[in-house]
Amino acid sequence: MLFRSLKTRSILLLNGTANMNDCIPLRNHRDFIEEQRPPFFQIAIPLDSDFSNVGKLFAFLPTEISTEMPVDINGMFFPVTSRKTIKFSDNDFDLEAVWNSFLFKSAALFFAQQSTKILEQVGNVTFIQLLEKFRILHQNTPKNSNGLNIAKRSFWEAISGEAMNLKFIESHTGELISPRQSVVLTREATKYRTEISNWIPNLVSDEIGRAHV
Repeated sequence: MLFRSLKTRSILLLNGTANMNDCIPLRNHRDFIEEQRPPFFQIAIPLDSDFSNVGKLFAFLPTEISTEMPVDINGMFFPVTSRKTIKFSDNDFDLEAVWNSFLFKSAALFFAQQSTKILEQVGNVTFIQLLEKFRILHQNTPKNSNGLNIAKRSFWEAISGEAMNLKFIESHTGELISPRQSVVLTREATKYRTEISNWIPNLVSDEIGRAHV
């Protein structure tokens, strides 16, 4: 499978496979699904920090869906007859839509699991940009029953926890530290405080300023 629109760009291409056992509504319909769609997906991440032409969703061929994410996703989705769009749902009355949501969320989990590799390949600056774009998208996407919205929000929900322990933020001493460590930077690192409050909303704000490095 190829991302034709990205073949002239430098990208990090991640290939993953979903585990059917993780989706309860599909467990009794494995034959129906797997005969038509093996649980395979790809995630394409630009290496040039240019996210202006990404966010596309492919089912082999490109659809008209824009996910607004800083990555492109290709997978064995069930498109509608016109192939212009893809249905998403967590309700088991539409198995194809359930499959699409499950595959998309599996891609999100895989992205999070590969976060160390992604950081090594794209570098600190691009990795921070990726995180921030996922965070803003999660913040601006309504939390409702819309299947695509739920799928889009799943990327930040998956990656935010994994990224907290990765060392990609430069402290005032020049040492690379994790976001979890960065909440205890000394007061000289005040320029990081806004970013920290965005990335780690569940950590107590008064921890900022307590020396750690």
